[in-house]
Amino acid sequence: MSSRPGFSRGLFMAGSLILSLILWLVVQLQAAQGTKTLANLVVDVRNIPGGLAVVGDGLRTISLNAKGPAEALDRIPTDDVRPYVDLTGARASTSRSYPVRLDRVGSDKNRGITWDLRQIKLDIEKVISADVGVSVETTGALPADNLVYQGATKEPGRVTVTGPESRVKQVRRARVLLDLSKVTRGMAVTDKVDLLDSDDYPVAEVTAQPSVVTIRPEVNPAPQSKSLVVVPQYRGQPAFGYSVARVDVSPASVAATGMSEALARVSTIPTWPIDLTGLRDSRTFVVRLNPPANIQPAHTRTVSVTVTIESALAPRPPIGP
Repeated sequence: MSSRPGFSRGLFMAGSLILSLILWLVVQLQAAQGTKTLANLVVDVRNIPGGLAVVGDGLRTISLNAKGPAEALDRIPTDDVRPYVDLTGARASTSRSYPVRLDRVGSDKNRGITWDLRQIKLDIEKVISADVGVSVETTGALPADNLVYQGATKEPGRVTVTGPESRVKQVRRARVLLDLSKVTRGMAVTDKVDLLDSDDYPVAEVTAQPSVVTIRPEVNPAPQSKSLVVVPQYRGQPAFGYSVARVDVSPASVAATGMSEALARVSTIPTWPIDLTGLRDSRTFVVRLNPPANIQPAHTRTVSVTVTIESALAPRPPIGP
């Protein structure tokens, strides 16, 4: 009977020791648990139905938290964590939430790691196409002073723009750039098509087909200048008994431009015909110039022609004493 109290005390002490050990292990295990945050993870989009597109400015990124043993968390390769959303069966919608998933969740769970997955909002739109004309925009200056740029042809002259509906509707023009400093006569260049909005900013998430346009600039020798005498032209006759006594032209000569070969063949520039039919009084006409082919007036296209009319029956002063 005297041994039972000692035995009981022994059992109590043993039980206390075991309980202390369990508590210590629990504390150690809890101390070994941790949380790891992975920021700016790019969210991939999978299985989007045909004819639809996700609309978004730039890359879709999120931050995810992983919980588990600290040692296991340290071994997670950041570049191997690839979140995604599965859009199987999705429809066009605005700001709809979709669950974020990870391919590695199952393998991480076996190592005691859990992920705090969340949802992401996406805008999904119909994909449409539109036909847009191509415009050529020039930069720089021609390398030779004796050449002049007179426009360019484009092949093709229009492109097909494809993308989310709201983005395609933002496109106002398709632009290609032509660097005049690299242009020579008879050359052809190619340039990538830029799709621009009403403020001339590039529109994202749209494509042009074709994406490259061939530009054939028209570059010709610069026109020469020459002073040409204005020669009025007439039709009809003054009234019976009247005649043209004098013609004054202002300006009497004008500067004209054109190719040197064309200018070399002329020294005068005619007007359109002035109608003298039935005139009895002097009159001033403003008449347009009628230049020969390949010649253009440089500064003015009209001249003032004053026609002085006098009577042929007017008495003349006597001759002699």
